[in-house]
Amino acid sequence: MSRQVQTKIVTEVKEANYFGIIVDSTPNLTRIDQLCVVLRYVDATNEPVERFITYVPIHSHAAAHLYDTILALRSNLQLDLKYCPAQWYDNAFNISGKYAGLQARIKSVYPLTEYVPCTGHSLNLVGVNAVESCQAAAT
Repeated sequence: MSRQVQTKIVTEVKEANYFGIIVDSTPNLTRIDQLCVVLRYVDATNEPVERFITYVPIHSHAAAHLYDTILALRSNLQLDLKYCPAQWYDNAFNISGKYAGLQARIKSVYPLTEYVPCTGHSLNLVGVNAVESCQAAAT
């Protein structure tokens, strides 16, 4: 992504004062996991917006590695997580874990931030469990 576009988005985020971070990972075609980072905020016209900010290659799904990756990105973008009252992730334990997951690590440093489970992932789990409970639907 062009650094100019990133800079424009970060400027809008800073003008909004508060933002949320949405993070998910997926392997690319070369099977390298990429952390997709999206920032959610309310723009100058009072409209909520979500802006893709970057992909970050990751080498581990461990909460400590993801935490370090988020902090490095925060530093690189010059964003302060104390203005990030919401974090959205999937339901994986390394992310959602109440005591050692990514959300808990961020909350330990920024206690006012709240973890919101991603509804898309939650809905997918509901669908999977519904199909598994009805064998006739699965075949």
